[in-house]
Amino acid sequence: MAAAADNGKATALLSVDDVAVTFGGISALNGLSFDMQRGEILGLIGPNGSGKTTLFNCLSRFYTPSSGQIRISGRDLLGLRISNVARCGVGRTFQNVAAFAGLSVLDNVRIGAHARVGGHVIADALRLPRARRAEQAINAIAEALIDELALGDVASTPVGALPLPRQKRVELARALATDPQLLLLDEPAGGLNHEEAVELGALIQSICDARGISVLLAEHHMGLVMSISDRVIVLSFGRKIADGPPAAVQNDARVIEAYLGGRAA
Repeated sequence: MAAAADNGKATALLSVDDVAVTFGGISALNGLSFDMQRGEILGLIGPNGSGKTTLFNCLSRFYTPSSGQIRISGRDLLGLRISNVARCGVGRTFQNVAAFAGLSVLDNVRIGAHARVGGHVIADALRLPRARRAEQAINAIAEALIDELALGDVASTPVGALPLPRQKRVELARALATDPQLLLLDEPAGGLNHEEAVELGALIQSICDARGISVLLAEHHMGLVMSISDRVIVLSFGRKIADGPPAAVQNDARVIEAYLGGRAA
């Protein structure tokens, strides 16, 4: 498991500072603040409606907070267009698999690589040398990731024809193809059985260790979160109620009462 760096905004990969999001008078996030270090796996848990997906949508620039700041490597994330988020180093998977079901595994991963390599409309249309070099780079990135995530045997298969665990690997490969510094995983274990979730956890941990990237993991599968996270943040009604090592969070009275639905002894 990757070790977290010393705390401090100067070294933080991600800084969320007093972020609030309000929809029609309803507070989805309320004064949320935390820092995330390079190479850290940070678990994000909380009941449905606690604000996890709202936070992810802010980090992806689908939502703009009502107030507060978000910075990635010291850069103002909220000043970016959605189209520039991937190039700033943020990759994401979604709670419901968002792969292009009718396209092959290879083409899905190529789409992620295209966001990283980029292109030019005229050069692409005229098949200029610049466009051919970009296409070669995209193919190389996609093929390497397909090998890394053990998808070679289904590279030409439409994603919609694959079982769910394979579809989730394709979506993960596509996110990694953008070369993220920060990988947002939104309920990656949803729909998986225990053995599949354990396998996914090992994969996430190995990717984080090998690539030195940070992973923000929003997940209901407690076994997965507690087994691979360096640190866990708990949200309840848009507020942070706990932040610490997994063992400490599991025994926090506020978490037991608000998230697990019981009372601390």
